[in-house]
Amino acid sequence: MEVIAFLHEKNVMHRDIKPENLLVSGDGRVKLCDFGIAKEVVEPDLSMTAGVCTRYYKAPEILFGSKNYDFSIDVWAAGCLFGELFKKQPLFNGTTDFD
Repeated sequence: MEVIAFLHEKNVMHRDIKPENLLVSGDGRVKLCDFGIAKEVVEPDLSMTAGVCTRYYKAPEILFGSKNYDFSIDVWAAGCLFGELFKKQPLFNGTTDFD
């Protein structure tokens, strides 16, 4: 997704990429919305919260409580999203974070 590359070039992590945060226009253009927990990262920040991302799209480091993560969490979430589009169900469909 071009929007993720654009955000990362601007040092912004979205931190909540999921189907509900995608909008599709009448001409088929996909747009990303809901920047409520997005974060601009100017330099490595060890004070980030682990309470980001929706369960099905959380990167492993966040599931294990790391507060030291990077832009790759958005890439992981996008990969989960594309897998879901292919399978027509979440890739990791658990009832808890560790499922």
